Amino acid sequence: MGRRKKNPELVEELIEGRWTMDQDEFEEKYFSLSSSDMGKVSEAINGMEDEWMDDDMPEGCAACGNPAFPDCTSSCPMFDD
Repeated sequence: MGRRKKNPELVEELIEGRWTMDQDEFEEKYFSLSSSDMGKVSEAINGMEDEWMDDDMPEGCAACGNPAFPDCTSSCPMFDD
């Protein structure tokens, strides 16, 4: 297998669509990237996750990683009473 070309447009698409894109679609596109582009996507997503993982966030919310927290609690089954 030859070297993969860099694809900045796909990098941006994956970063922007991480929590809205179907997991299979994300993985298919992610694994088509060059290793340096994979690193860019991973670094950006890890940074976003770190921002969202707040000490005040319930443990289940941290595991979910929903970027809409805390606005997501009204539609989340974890908060059903």
